[in-house]
Formats: sequence, structure tokens, C-alpha cells
Amino acid sequence: MNRTFGLAEFLLILAAVRWTILLSLVAFVGGGVLGFAVAIMRTSRSRILRLLTAAYIQAFQGTPVLMQLFLFYYGFAVLFDVQIDAWPAVALAFTLYSGAFLGEIWRGSIEAIPRTQWEASACLSLSYLQQLRFVILPQAMRISIPPTVGFLVQLVKGTSIAAIVGFVELEGNFDRCHCRICRVDPCWPTDGQRDVPANDHLPAGRGNLLRNVLAAFTAESLTRETDRCRSWH
Repeated sequence: MNRTFGLAEFLLILAAVRWTILLSLVAFVGGGVLGFAVAIMRTSRSRILRLLTAAYIQAFQGTPVLMQLFLFYYGFAVLFDVQIDAWPAVALAFTLYSGAFLGEIWRGSIEAIPRTQWEASACLSLSYLQQLRFVILPQAMRISIPPTVGFLVQLVKGTSIAAIVGFVELEGNFDRCHCRICRVDPCWPTDGQRDVPANDHLPAGRGNLLRNVLAAFTAESLTRETDRCRSWH
């Protein structure tokens, strides 16, 4: 007889929400620090720095994040005989992935500032760093808010693939609850093993639905707070 959804399953999902939020937060904050450095180097006068950061962006934007997860989790064990746990592997992969996208978003925001702003700040005898700090970055920050919030939503939803390398998060725990309640094999069945009921696909759907609601709520909250801060100025 199948079990019903109880307190144990609820606590399992609640723990998964915690890890999903934590992974998204670590990836966004770490990627933000890295992306800011990338954006500054991409707009610098040094051709070498521009080429290096462009290569980094092409490498992480041009490859699927799933392949990056496999590289950090399985690749280090094969190439360097170093086994990395699931948590640091997915955190590092999503941080580097976020850094590439945020760096390019913020680079575009900096370059969207009219050239006259640079020239006017140069007339005030400001150094390059002072021009960025006092004139360019405050204006670029307002331009970058919508695409940054949009990327954060995609990042929260994209953490679902971390379950592939064994990281316990929302979608993986929904599948575990489904296996507990319906007493089914957690592995995907092959032909001849058993018939797949129509509701076997519902746990992943519920996990993605809850993740999307969480991402939408985060984006709406950030946008509302940002608009309030902008209205004060």
C-alpha cells in the first residue's frame, strides 16, 4: 500500500529548498565578484586583459553548464586523481558560469554609458578608477539591474541539474519523496522493466514549479526594492 505525504517528506523538501537557495546565493555572490572583475578588465585599456577575459567568457558561455558540472565533479578525479565532493563541485561550476554571464552583462552596461561622460570626468582631472567609481559605475548600475535580475531567475531555475552529480536539492528530493510514497524504483526504467504510470513524471514537474515560484518571488522582490531605492534618488 502506498504511503501518504507526511511530515518526513515535508521536512525533506524543506531541506532541499534550503540547499537550492544556498547554492543560488553562493553562485550569484561569487559570480558577482568574479563578474565585476571581468567587466572591469573587459573595458580596460590593456589588450591582454581584454583577450584573457574574452576567452574565459567564450569558454563558459559557449559550453553547457551540465558539461561544466561533469568536468569539475568527474574530470578532476580522472585527470588529476582528485575527488571533489558534490557541494564544492557544483558551487565552483555555477560560480564560474555566473561570473561569465554577469561579467558580460555588466560590461555591456559600462559600455552603454555615453563617451561624453568619460570625457567630462577626464576634464575634472579624475583618474581612470575615479571615473569608474564616481561617474560611470553609478549610471551603469541602473542599466544593469533588469538583465541581472533576469539572470538570477535563470540561475535559480538552472540549479536543478545539480542533482545529476549527487547534490541534494529541490528536484532530487521531490523524486525521493515520490519513491517513498509510491514505492517505485528511483532509477529511470528501461524497456521491459515496468510500465511507467502517467503520474511518474509529476514529482519533477512539482519541483520545477516550486523552483519557478521561488525564482519569480525573488525577482519580484529585488525589482520592487530596486525601484524603491531609485525613487529615493
